[in-house]
Amino acid sequence: MWMNIDVILLKLFLALVFSGLIGYEREINESNAGLKTHILVAIGATLVALMQVEITDYVRDLALANPSRPIGVTSDASRLIAQVVSGIGFLGAGTIIVTKSTISGLTTAASIWTVANIGLAIGMGFYSIGILGFLFVISTLFIFKRFFNVHRSYSLVIKYTGGSSTLTEITNTLKEFSFKYEISSYHSVFFADHIIQENVFRIKNTDNDFQGILLKLSTTENIVSVEKNNVHK
Repeated sequence: MWMNIDVILLKLFLALVFSGLIGYEREINESNAGLKTHILVAIGATLVALMQVEITDYVRDLALANPSRPIGVTSDASRLIAQVVSGIGFLGAGTIIVTKSTISGLTTAASIWTVANIGLAIGMGFYSIGILGFLFVISTLFIFKRFFNVHRSYSLVIKYTGGSSTLTEITNTLKEFSFKYEISSYHSVFFADHIIQENVFRIKNTDNDFQGILLKLSTTENIVSVEKNNVHK
């Protein structure tokens, strides 16, 4: 009735290796959940799947051993697995951080959910599904990122005093560094005896020297702050 220890070790080892490689990619990208988190999620999911297999086998063997009378015990082969698939979403949601300027952790949340499913597939003995799923995930994280590097536009939020003269300096600096932009919003607030103005410049070209323009603007008179807004993976 009990599963062979070698089979259990093989499944746990595969879960560790596959989730470890996926977690390593998240680790080197400084994500909110890295190597250890992915490994623990996958191993946990594999353990749940192993228990589900054992429970199902136990109920089947019990029924076969007592064919002439009802045993009053049933087993739903998908019940524990369904709890993992839905429950792991809460852990993934915890890696998503939304602030005023950025959203981070979306890819990490998806990878956590995926390694849980890979662990379930391996634990249930569906090796082909687990291995192919791992290959597709690792290709998406490693290979696609190298060959399909999509540059997203971002915004510069610049707060300043001095009115139109300072704004002219800012736009001249953007042109000096070959930034293609459009002003997407503007507002001003009173602070003590000063009017602090805020312009949001939506940058259309991303192949530019952000550090250079940040250094230049930080030394420009009347500039209060410069903030970069974007969406992180």
